[in-house]
Amino acid sequence: MIVSSVFGRQVPARLQEPMQHAERLCAVLARLEQRGTSELGRAWLVGRREEIEKVLSLALDDWAANLRSDEDARVSMVEYVGELHRAAARLFGLEAIAHEGGFEDVATEPDPLEAG
Repeated sequence: MIVSSVFGRQVPARLQEPMQHAERLCAVLARLEQRGTSELGRAWLVGRREEIEKVLSLALDDWAANLRSDEDARVSMVEYVGELHRAAARLFGLEAIAHEGGFEDVATEPDPLEAG
């Protein structure tokens, strides 16, 4: 599925970190979609990258319209992406790398839901 160009948008420096985190998370989710995963994992992944991009796009639109400050937009993005990051880490058995900036070897990690 084609995703929007939200990651190509110009943003202030304060918003670059959560945007980069979201972009990395989307890349990991794309890799998870490619590998075989449990039914629950597949269901969780359906539309998730598009959701992330839409939520970030809306936050940026609010920021651009001066409806949110840089800090408000940053906090909402960090909280949203962080929660999805932690959920993916739990669901796909990646607790050891659930910290910010992790997921380097996610595509080779086993899916604990399939093992049982």
